Amino acid sequence: MGENNYVFLLIFRAARGCLSRVGIVPPKVTITADDPRLRAGKPAPDPFLLAAECLGYRASRCVVFEDSPSGIRAGVAAGAIVVAVCTSHSRGQIEECGAHFVVENLEDVAARRSRQTREPA
Repeated sequence: MGENNYVFLLIFRAARGCLSRVGIVPPKVTITADDPRLRAGKPAPDPFLLAAECLGYRASRCVVFEDSPSGIRAGVAAGAIVVAVCTSHSRGQIEECGAHFVVENLEDVAARRSRQTREPA
């Protein structure tokens, strides 16, 4: 993925303004709970499926970082790789939601760039 191929799933459109006010440039792909293209929100997979589609990837080629049980379930239902983060819920509340990995916080996560070619959506 290119350096700009990431997505935020935000609760409301107003969140874009909040990001901008603190100096964070919202990514080109931003899916909000009130997005008219969504038929259902979390725990349905729709937000993650839409995000993957907008980025030009199959959901199975995406990684979801989530801290809520409904978001974890939505990512799993979308077919993405899901990393559950224990920042807003305890490990006990999220470890049975189906995530592929459970970490205490994002300090526990490392990523490296792969030379693998992009697969079409």
